[in-house]
Amino acid sequence: MESMALPAGVLRFGAVQIEVDGRRLLVEGVDVPLGARAFDLLVALAERRDRVVPRSELLDLVWPGLVVEEGNLAVQVSTLRKVLGAQAIATVPGRGYRFTLAAPVAHLGVAPPVSRPPEPPRALGAPLPPMPTALLGRSAELATLGQMLTTYRLVTVVGAGGIGKTSLVLEALRHRDPLAVPAALVELAPMSDASLLPGAIAQALRIPLAPQIEPIAALVSALGAMHVLLVLDNAEHLVGPVATLVSALLRQAPGVRLLVTSQVALKVDDEHLLRLGPLAVPLPGTPVDDALAHGAVALFVAQARAADQRFTLSVDNVDTVIDLCASLDGLALAIKLAAARVSFLGLKGLHARLNERLKLLRGGAYGAPTRQQTLEAALDWSHGLLGRAEQRVFRRLAVFVGGFTLELACAVVADDSVDADGEVLNDTLVVDCLAGLVERSLVAVDAGDPPRYRLLESAREYAWLRLREAGELDTFRTRHTHALTALFERADVELWFTHDDVWLAAYTPELDNARAALDWAVQQQDTAAVGLMASLARLLFQWPLGHETRRRSEAVLPLVARIDGPSIRAARYWVRRSHGHWGVNQSHALDCARKAVELFRQVGTDDIGLHEGLFAQVTSLRMSDAEIRSALAEMRALERPAWPARVRADFKVAEMFGHYAQGLYEDMHRSAREGLAVSREAGSRLRINILQWYLCTALRCLGRLDEAFEISRAAVGESGPWRGWSLGYLMGEYIWACLKRDDLAEGRRALREFMDLSRGTGWTAFAYNSLTFAELALRQARHTDAAQLLGYADAAWRRLGTLYPDMAQERARILAALRQARLPAGRLESLMALGESLDETAVCQLVLQDAS
Repeated sequence: MESMALPAGVLRFGAVQIEVDGRRLLVEGVDVPLGARAFDLLVALAERRDRVVPRSELLDLVWPGLVVEEGNLAVQVSTLRKVLGAQAIATVPGRGYRFTLAAPVAHLGVAPPVSRPPEPPRALGAPLPPMPTALLGRSAELATLGQMLTTYRLVTVVGAGGIGKTSLVLEALRHRDPLAVPAALVELAPMSDASLLPGAIAQALRIPLAPQIEPIAALVSALGAMHVLLVLDNAEHLVGPVATLVSALLRQAPGVRLLVTSQVALKVDDEHLLRLGPLAVPLPGTPVDDALAHGAVALFVAQARAADQRFTLSVDNVDTVIDLCASLDGLALAIKLAAARVSFLGLKGLHARLNERLKLLRGGAYGAPTRQQTLEAALDWSHGLLGRAEQRVFRRLAVFVGGFTLELACAVVADDSVDADGEVLNDTLVVDCLAGLVERSLVAVDAGDPPRYRLLESAREYAWLRLREAGELDTFRTRHTHALTALFERADVELWFTHDDVWLAAYTPELDNARAALDWAVQQQDTAAVGLMASLARLLFQWPLGHETRRRSEAVLPLVARIDGPSIRAARYWVRRSHGHWGVNQSHALDCARKAVELFRQVGTDDIGLHEGLFAQVTSLRMSDAEIRSALAEMRALERPAWPARVRADFKVAEMFGHYAQGLYEDMHRSAREGLAVSREAGSRLRINILQWYLCTALRCLGRLDEAFEISRAAVGESGPWRGWSLGYLMGEYIWACLKRDDLAEGRRALREFMDLSRGTGWTAFAYNSLTFAELALRQARHTDAAQLLGYADAAWRRLGTLYPDMAQERARILAALRQARLPAGRLESLMALGESLDETAVCQLVLQDAS
């Protein structure tokens, strides 16, 4: 054995020892067996511990010459984490993995002695404070900071209060080379008088200052020949004086290097920033091991276990922990304070009380600064650093839900009032203040052009309290409502001329703002709710949220009567309410459409609105043939050459419905084809979906099942916000085509998908497609089930309205087939009566049960 080879190389990381050539892993002296691939991966990561290793590189190293799935890599990483601990290997989203155990003492031919934790660097004054808890989820930032400290003379770590700036700096100092220049840390948070700054630094360094000269000059002179890393912690309240001092040191004390933590940059020459963001939070549904690789979850679990050793992260609670961390914005202080409450409240109790986070998140570590004892104290500290105008802007931004644009911020926040400093909060000042809040990390900026801004949830709750204390809450909620009403009424007009994708990208981000504004308007009995509801309905239809449209329209209804005289807002409300009842209650849809048409005619200034009202009347399918012809003629007379394609497409849809009501399926097919061309020009996915649906209906009625099958199959395979009520109807045609082609397996699968989709949209389209339920059971020879399902369909169509011509034919055929099945006398009728009492959940179970 002695003659075979030299002693194997060894990597040591604390209690972990890797014998590379001997292919052995020892943890605390115990041999830990590993599979070949896991060991190769461990060595590859350990030897490249100074950087993030891309997944593609690891696949080439561990599986050379083979093509394997990335899932194999994730399995091996999970294996190593179980052996070495969840934090041994960090996942860097979008980049790869990094080995994060403490740096090895040696990489030698012979194993070195057991290593000790790294000694803190020499300090000139008091020793560096200990780390209260392990630093989790910051391996990439720690490596970056270490590199910056060796490259630049001035590094400022910038981030929101409670984000973990001080913890990162202390960990970076602990990992510095002990032979590097000594470090001295000066805590600035307790200091309120900037004149004391030079003396505090001199005291930390244990150097005298010449009393006869100006303090900053004396300090610079004393440091002129020294080599030291000066750490100034929590400088945000003394930014001006610190910037002056730092600039002097950079010019006149070449041996001094500076590391500063602050909520804002110093903005001096040669400053290099490390912006510290929130801890990484995984997406919902992330497996336990992968969730632990994210800093927010790792910190929560570590702190929860410190408070209660019984706590474990499991498949049953991982999603709750993820949601908690996301609700706390990945803020380290908030996560620590929340995790400490788990032993008292339990995880579910903590989650349920997060809307009271400022009261709930108290009790920081003993001896911690006051601002770290509670989340509210941390925010008090940050808020106290703002100027009066910034404080006004900050608290008023609390009325926004889910973010805001610069335009909306100015519309809501700016006013003509003058504050105690004599400043008028006009648009220009609002923009300047918002920039300051972004710089202080109180407002986040989301990517986009134009960008969107948002308060972090904890900051928003704090701002909400300040807005209430200032007596401005009602005023600015009302201003928020009126701004959103104006925005969506503008959007209402724009949609006629804009493609869906462009329009949705512009206005979908304001959906939560609009909901909050509408709720407030209804609560305050503000008739602005009528206009906002009418315009918001167009966005709700697109997503689709027809069931929400109906619910919210009902809440607004009492306010419509409070509008004096004919009103465009009221007319639009009634036509959008009509659209919301289509496919649910066709008679009510017609009643609403008639009210809209009457109001549009009385106002007399909105021909496109009148055209939309007539469209709603025709598509209700509740008018006589003569009434339909009259409405279509009026629509045609109203149209102008310059009108947008979206309006012209509506005429083709209405014309198609008119042919459908009369059973003219060839004409219906032609109108649908023509309407599709115009709808594609308009970029209206909603109209395309409706026209494809009725095109397939026409083809089914004409016996051209193969064509109907191919068109509907392609359409239901597409994705997008329109996947909802209109797709639900279109899926019904696909299901009919499958069943009539005797493809029962695919028909049953499509029915399951349709039912899941319908359940998520308040059972919209469920009644319309109810005859397909009976059709499937009939074709499976489940006559008893088919009879019950036919009874359910009869009741559903009575609620919906009169059967359409093609549906009446399908029902007659199903009933005739059931009568031929020769059920016992009276049995068919009793089964149908039983089916009328079924609810949607029971119907789903009955339809999808095993045919055997």
